[in-house]
Amino acid sequence: MCNSDVLSDNVTLRIPLGDLYLSLMAVLTPQQVADLDRRRAEFAPFFADAMPVLVDFCTVLELADPHEVLSDPEPFIAPIGHWLSAQDLSTAMHDDRVWLSCRVGYFIGEVFVRRYSGCWFVDDVPTSNWFSHFVVGRFPRFPNARVAPMQMAIDLIDSSGDLDIYLADASAAIVAST
Repeated sequence: MCNSDVLSDNVTLRIPLGDLYLSLMAVLTPQQVADLDRRRAEFAPFFADAMPVLVDFCTVLELADPHEVLSDPEPFIAPIGHWLSAQDLSTAMHDDRVWLSCRVGYFIGEVFVRRYSGCWFVDDVPTSNWFSHFVVGRFPRFPNARVAPMQMAIDLIDSSGDLDIYLADASAAIVAST
């Protein structure tokens, strides 16, 4: 969660109430407003679950010092990537895929939080491809960039892709966003 966010009644507000917020809300459809409000309400529990779930995932994989993934996820890329590539996910049940994509999504998000000094937030830009999704962005050097870690995890698992390549491609896109 970004330091500039304010939590109030489980709603995350990134911008102050005033003309900017009101004009933003005026361009949203009622469905977009409902979706954004719902996702903002879901964000605090999602974010609260992220760190313990990520440490538990690294523990289940029997990785050394699993709690270190929170402060420095980079050394965990190769072992998690190797573990993923060794899995036959083509026959995995839906619930197993959801379980795995959630953990991989949290991991991908933390890689970008640490790599580019970003944070998790609900994308509130109506024209964004990731509107109302949980994203990582607000990178000081790349303020317009954002990634959707949960969608990246789903795509990675569905394609049996290479974690390192996915992270490298997303990093290249972030750097190119300037």
